[in-house]
Amino acid sequence: MKTEMMGTETMKTKTMKTLTLPALPAVLAVTFFILHSSFFISVSVSAARAVEPRVIELWPEGVPGSREDAAPDKDTPERSSAIHTPTMLFYPAPKNAGGDGGGTGAGSGVEGGGGTGSGGGARSDGGDGGDGSDGSDGGDGGGTVAGGGTVASGGGGDAGGDSGAGGSTGAANTARTAVIVCPGGGYSFLSMETEGRMVAAWLNSIGVSAFVLKYRLKEYGQPEPLRDVLRAIRLVRSRADAYGVAPDRIGVLGFSAGGHLASCAATLYEHSDGETENEMDNTSARPDFAALIYPVISMREGVTHKGTRENLLGSSPPPEYLYLYSTDEQVTKNTPPVFLVAGTDDKTVPVENSVRFYLALRKAGVPVEMHLFQHGAHGFGMKTGADIGPVAGWPVLCETWMRFNGWLAGKIPNPKIPLRVCERPDNPK
Repeated sequence: MKTEMMGTETMKTKTMKTLTLPALPAVLAVTFFILHSSFFISVSVSAARAVEPRVIELWPEGVPGSREDAAPDKDTPERSSAIHTPTMLFYPAPKNAGGDGGGTGAGSGVEGGGGTGSGGGARSDGGDGGDGSDGSDGGDGGGTVAGGGTVASGGGGDAGGDSGAGGSTGAANTARTAVIVCPGGGYSFLSMETEGRMVAAWLNSIGVSAFVLKYRLKEYGQPEPLRDVLRAIRLVRSRADAYGVAPDRIGVLGFSAGGHLASCAATLYEHSDGETENEMDNTSARPDFAALIYPVISMREGVTHKGTRENLLGSSPPPEYLYLYSTDEQVTKNTPPVFLVAGTDDKTVPVENSVRFYLALRKAGVPVEMHLFQHGAHGFGMKTGADIGPVAGWPVLCETWMRFNGWLAGKIPNPKIPLRVCERPDNPK
């Protein structure tokens, strides 16, 4: 991998493989929605995973608070640990990825005269989307579903792009959106494959540039992980033109403990703990949006993940740290919009973490969308398969949310099958 300290360079990317599937009858569309979407995501990831990223050093002037015994990071294909030199792996969005209205809608395939590379934009014409599972209305700011999936606004279904054979370059790239990805691992290690590189491949497939963050962990504890994620945002924003992204379209996406770090970025972006008395501190570190997947949110007993809290704050953290790093308690009206996903049966990080953050955001009037699934074992990341269940389709919901809010160009997917209310036969119409 190439390491960058300053400046820019051009990187060649592989054209993603073309996938075309036949349309299914409407009666099968509901069942097929998540499975097909997940299969598309899996193929997209496999096609893009071989792309070699650029490595960007976060602190070329010297890592603040660096330990005297700092050694090279421990990296394997699956995970990284003992990180002393924070970096980002930069995956620029391919020019023709994520065309108008395209991407990963239900029944979607990447279609076009020359695939997604030559001559054809990404088109998603696939089968009908499903109704989703019934659930309670979460009220303003996004629907919550207690125990069983959600119906996303406009989610799934006919993505109907316009850039087919010989068409124009994919429209989603005109948004020039960037996402800083924070893999999880309890502040002990980073899951660099299913919560890092595979996430970057999916983001690239919908026209988003990805920066996978390698942040400091238990060897340092607070506030160094916060400094790393805020520095990452400042760095991408200050070099937005060089990276081909827009300075007002920079989001964060985190999993588990990485979700906690992303939530810290969304709530503590102006806190003094994240500053290092460097000129870069003058650049805004507020992300424009945040997506949190089975995140740790609270440091409070009975809700937190104890290993995450201990690795970040120590075995006996003082009350002020418990308060500061319980990010549901730091939400204000200026917190950026948030997307949340969690499994109700998560036995590692209680779903109450996501629920608490949702309620705090709603109380503050912050736009929020939450999807709770009946089944979602901790750490599903970008995994697919029958054992993962419907939660494997969360990237489709996230893409729809991003498109709805204007962070992706193109049309919002619109399901052909209308939402229906189930009625008993004896109910009057």
